[in-house]
Amino acid sequence: MLKFTPLLLLAACGTAPANDAAPAAPANDTPMAAPAPSPTAIAAADTPALAIEGEGLRLIDPQSGRATPIPFGTPEANTVRAVTASLGAPDDRSTNADCPTGAVQVARWNKGLSLHFRDGAFIGWAGAVDVKTMSGIGFGSTRKQLADAYDAQIEQTGLGTQFSAGGLGGVLESDAPDATISDIWAGESCNAS
Repeated sequence: MLKFTPLLLLAACGTAPANDAAPAAPANDTPMAAPAPSPTAIAAADTPALAIEGEGLRLIDPQSGRATPIPFGTPEANTVRAVTASLGAPDDRSTNADCPTGAVQVARWNKGLSLHFRDGAFIGWAGAVDVKTMSGIGFGSTRKQLADAYDAQIEQTGLGTQFSAGGLGGVLESDAPDATISDIWAGESCNAS
């Protein structure tokens, strides 16, 4: 079995045959400067992406691709800090006293994402309009895309055509094969079924 070291591979990839002519220099010998990236592009490149999942959330480093889980049970302050790094500060903080399992503190972002906390711990999320799973599932995904990514269970409930898949819960706009996801959540939520 042959083993290649990165140094040898790089050396091999960077070596040009000796008989190739060097490219001609441009007529104007003034070096061309690359356009400076806009401050918005720089900020976007450094902003971590957020993904939803059945066990909580994931923060994805745009440079390395490293995905850091934010599981249910994570302290509220740590969870809000991580999501704020991706989406900015929450637009609203409140308490929902009407949940059947007891009052929850809620942090909401303008992207439609609501995080639920009880006793200082992350217990659920709902309504992630512009945030998707690592498999690309979220608002607007079709029933087929959902079934291709997860072993989805679909049933009719008081909420409509409801699904559960990989720890996710949600509602499809209808029971048609091309229906799209119109609501999605995971963990403890205040949805009545």
